[in-house]
Amino acid sequence: MPSDQIQETVIARAEKLGLSSYEIAKRAGAVSEDHVRAYLTRRKSMGSHKLQHVLRVLGLKVTE
Repeated sequence: MPSDQIQETVIARAEKLGLSSYEIAKRAGAVSEDHVRAYLTRRKSMGSHKLQHVLRVLGLKVTE
């Protein structure tokens, strides 16, 4: 299965900032800690309606 570039970027940024799945979920407000943890460990994908909140917490933007 091909790598998800956005997911890999999110994982790297979370690690760089030292943010746990709990802290990201707490700051995002709209995503459960379990879902964030599963996403950061590559066990689940995340729809854009939730991912937008995670990206905001991590200071990331999707651009062309």
